[in-house]
Amino acid sequence: MNTINDKTPGVRATQAQQGELPFQVLNEREMRQFYLNEARMMCPTATEARSEKARLEILQVRVRRLIKMFTDLHNFQWNEGVRQMQIGYGIYMMEHSISSKERRNVNDAWAQRLSAIVGMQSYNDLVNHMLMHYTRQGRDLEQLLAAYSADGFSAEKCGDDGSL
Repeated sequence: MNTINDKTPGVRATQAQQGELPFQVLNEREMRQFYLNEARMMCPTATEARSEKARLEILQVRVRRLIKMFTDLHNFQWNEGVRQMQIGYGIYMMEHSISSKERRNVNDAWAQRLSAIVGMQSYNDLVNHMLMHYTRQGRDLEQLLAAYSADGFSAEKCGDDGSL
């Protein structure tokens, strides 16, 4: 089973850039309720008919996918290959057998892709923040799910105040 920690790709660099978020949940019951609400909002299959553990596991899968997505966005080298693509685009556009309609279509498609590349570069700070956010949620969910016994949440695993 993959665990989410400070060695998750992209997390260490992001933490070094922005520091760990100063967010700490002291009461485990409140944290559990927060993540059950999060599961209800983010995961349509995490219905009330399922057990709390099942809903948290569904959310954990979603959070792991979000971590993977934001890690990929964080690590992607947006500038690499643009020059080679421009050369290939230029050579293609110089072909005499291309109709002017196709030239316009290819030009529009190329402009959209370049715009997306430039646009994604401007969101690096948000990508880094969301990567840190979901990495923290992944760790919290691992901690919560570890507190469940085979038959559901075990109050014996947490103190009277609800902390682990």
